[in-house]
Amino acid sequence: MRTLVLSGSNSGQAINESFALKLSIQNKYEYLNLSMLHIPPFIENASKEDVPYDITGIQKMIKAHDVVVVVNSVYLTSISAFFLNLAEWMSIYDDQVFKDKPLIVLSVSDKDNQFINYTSNNLDGYALDSVKTIVSGLGGKISYFQFISDYTNDKDYTQTFETIDQQVNLLLP
Repeated sequence: MRTLVLSGSNSGQAINESFALKLSIQNKYEYLNLSMLHIPPFIENASKEDVPYDITGIQKMIKAHDVVVVVNSVYLTSISAFFLNLAEWMSIYDDQVFKDKPLIVLSVSDKDNQFINYTSNNLDGYALDSVKTIVSGLGGKISYFQFISDYTNDKDYTQTFETIDQQVNLLLP
């Protein structure tokens, strides 16, 4: 069983990056630190020849794994510009990179406010809609979604990590 964890952010200090790293260590998943890669802004009318080397590497890693976990930041109306930029580049090289690939999406927030709770409880919330659109545009479908609110680095997330691992195991062939 091979599970790949990606963070939807390029900031090494983002809370979703911290959660993704902890999840991968706890559950012994492979972690790809996207903040270490060079991914330039997307070029309109780009061709396959324009696709950065790091994008082709990411797509090869995705295809080599059985399950992909995307740990996303929560924004009021969408997702990070970095994740959208990454998806735009991937669509040029292989617009079906997530085809037949079980995907788990985790949205992480350090807040516990009413809007974010509404969004997380309503699976058609703005941020999740953005992720669904991007994933489906790359041939995929979200198999499991979980919202983690009020995140802090010093909390124990063992139970959450176990729940995610159970979901991963359910998705394996």
